[in-house]
Amino acid sequence: MSEFVDETEALQANIEGMKNLSASLAKFNESFASWLYIMNMNALTIDWPQAPSGASFIMAKRRAEKDALDAIEALKAKKCEAEAAVADRTAMTEVTDVEMTFSENVTTTSAQTSKTSAPKKKPGKPKLSAKEKKERSRELFLACHWNSAAAIQYASTDSLIEA
Repeated sequence: MSEFVDETEALQANIEGMKNLSASLAKFNESFASWLYIMNMNALTIDWPQAPSGASFIMAKRRAEKDALDAIEALKAKKCEAEAAVADRTAMTEVTDVEMTFSENVTTTSAQTSKTSAPKKKPGKPKLSAKEKKERSRELFLACHWNSAAAIQYASTDSLIEA
């Protein structure tokens, strides 16, 4: 009989623990439900101006297309500049027989070398001023890019974006 009493006391302690657990869960459930309700009301009452709209996606698409065209134009400009640089180098490095000098009877005494100076070079092409360089680069840029269909398309899409 004493065992039966001990077991009923253990059962009553376990039931009390279950009641306490149920009360704690009910309190948490009520608090959590209140928090969810507040969050829902907050979402309904606050305006979110940073949220993307249909216009945002259109602008992002235009921006991506413009960036792609800019990249293509930059590559074409680099290619044109490289071609122009090669053309400049070939024009400047032409060597004719008149420009070549030969020296005979070269002596290595220190007295003679201190008296003689290096042969003077013929004056080459005159250097371009900053303004002339700027105009020339603008002309090369326009010649390389303005004739391409991508530049015309870029000009038309650029005017659409501004409008």
